[in-house]
Amino acid sequence: PPSAGSLPPATETRPFPEPAAGEPVQEPASDLIVMPQQVGGGALPASSGDSEVVFIMRLKGEPEIDTITQTFKRDRPTAEEAFARLLEKVPELEDFTLVGASYSGEIRVSYRMPPGEAPTPEAIGAIKARLLEIDGVAYADPDYVAHPGKDSPR
Repeated sequence: PPSAGSLPPATETRPFPEPAAGEPVQEPASDLIVMPQQVGGGALPASSGDSEVVFIMRLKGEPEIDTITQTFKRDRPTAEEAFARLLEKVPELEDFTLVGASYSGEIRVSYRMPPGEAPTPEAIGAIKARLLEIDGVAYADPDYVAHPGKDSPR
């Protein structure tokens, strides 16, 4: 079994039941659910068949972006309210969910793939192209760090 230091931080655990007298002791690793912790989301339950793709993007000229990037880490509800106002002005983002922001002006948005559709390089490229068509978007890049083990498009 992997050492505790090699496991990602747990976001959900279940307590271990105490064994009854005479029952074998169950190894903790066999009764532990570990999901990668990602700031602001981005992780999917292991049982989910859906895929999610996260993009790091910069959108210029919208005051809501300043509110989002300045408040996301310390006041998430205010950032989410600003994102809702942004969606009214930029409806092209309605299929995306705000999952992160940096003080440098970048936001992280998540797109949930339709059921049964895999996040292939072609599909990710098409989503990126949609984002780049939005007025004021300087860049929109897939956050491959949030998807370990995935190949980047070539």
